[in-house]
Amino acid sequence: MIKKITLIIAILFLCLTSVLFINATTNDFESRTGGLHQIKDMSMDLNNQDEAKIIFNMANSPNMTKPKVTILGEDEPVFFGEKKVEDPSLGKYKVELMFTDTRIQKEVRNRLGLKTNSINTKGSLLEGSLLQNAPTISKNSLLQSIKVAYPPDDSLMVIYLGCKSKPNVDLQQENNQLIVNLKTN
Repeated sequence: MIKKITLIIAILFLCLTSVLFINATTNDFESRTGGLHQIKDMSMDLNNQDEAKIIFNMANSPNMTKPKVTILGEDEPVFFGEKKVEDPSLGKYKVELMFTDTRIQKEVRNRLGLKTNSINTKGSLLEGSLLQNAPTISKNSLLQSIKVAYPPDDSLMVIYLGCKSKPNVDLQQENNQLIVNLKTN
């Protein structure tokens, strides 16, 4: 009888250890970063004068919510700290992606910072590589810049996509990815 109980306890211990190990190795969520959802990487598949496609890879977020999308004109202010200011460095039009309970993981946050990041003709930022696998683009490409801001409400985060011309925005969700498609009218 004692051998059976010992065997059952050993099997339960192995099963529990296996579950914890598998969960620890597949979970890419940074607990220190916080938020219910996290952006762990960004990439750009396309950026020409008519369209751009940006992919946000989310950390373990199958039930992520789509951000609220607003297209802002040249003179409309954007968040900078706790206030709104005009930022002509973003470009003529700005796509505002307002996320709720979403944060950017440390590596991407270090690449982006809280400044306007211009995209150069090689598809990367002038101050280092932001977008992985970025295509070669021209000065006339639709997507010109990216900026992250945090409004006064602590549950919100905003990503601004600076565009050369007014885009239509289509959001799609696929396998822990948020895909932002921008197209000119």
